[in-house]
Amino acid sequence: MTEIARLSARIDSSWLELSGLADSLGPGGLTVTGPNGWAVKDHLTHVAAWELSLIGLLEGSDRLLAMGLRAEFEGSTDAINDAIWTLHRGKTGD
Repeated sequence: MTEIARLSARIDSSWLELSGLADSLGPGGLTVTGPNGWAVKDHLTHVAAWELSLIGLLEGSDRLLAMGLRAEFEGSTDAINDAIWTLHRGKTGD
């Protein structure tokens, strides 16, 4: 097995594990918030947004646009995280 195939298998396995954990929480569990105000669904959305950013990087496109943010957005990683949270916080996933 090539190194790329091994890495791909690890990534696939990790996504399946994360998906299984999220499924085990049920719909109500996804809305439980921590002390920072983020719900489980917010953290999952955050992971998905940054994955879209990496896809944008690999495709040579604008990473912020890939995340659903304005291309002219400027800010630190924390500011980007806040913008992602603000953009998606009211969504339910239905």
